[in-house]
Amino acid sequence: MFSRALNLLCVPTPPATPPASSRNSPYDTMSHRKVDVDSLGLDDEDYESAALNPAGPPPDVLNAVAAERAAHVANLLARGAVAEALSAALTGDAPYGTDPALAPAKEQSTKAVADVLTTARVADAAQYLPTLTPADRDLLLKYVYKAMAQPQLYNCGALLAWHEKITEVSGVGSIVRVMSDRRVI
Repeated sequence: MFSRALNLLCVPTPPATPPASSRNSPYDTMSHRKVDVDSLGLDDEDYESAALNPAGPPPDVLNAVAAERAAHVANLLARGAVAEALSAALTGDAPYGTDPALAPAKEQSTKAVADVLTTARVADAAQYLPTLTPADRDLLLKYVYKAMAQPQLYNCGALLAWHEKITEVSGVGSIVRVMSDRRVI
């Protein structure tokens, strides 16, 4: 009798058919499942240059703006206005792109942001970071990563402390957005 009960329990049951209302759901005809991703040409050089070098001001203009911004940030730091210096370092056009002519703008912008972060106390980050927009916090995190890639120039200990504070305020989504963004500083 026990073996008969065991056999009854082990008999597979046929799968239930879904109700009629779910068979015609919009999820059955999702358009993204029908896109041929191989035909999009993501490996095409034109796509790469458009994604990595967004349209913006010419390199000479960005270099001049970055130099002016760096001088303004240094002036604010000399006066002790750290919050204003942080905001000023993140304003304007970021030097995105792979053009070698943008190297001075990238270096000056990164140095300006790193100077603010190493001058400011990490304990005061809680009052500076909430005043920034989420896009500015993402940009700040990009500069932190850029500066940490050059440990011979910048204090990585201070940058890691700021990374922790930015992540506390913005969450890990900020890290994902920065890492997945194809535009590089």
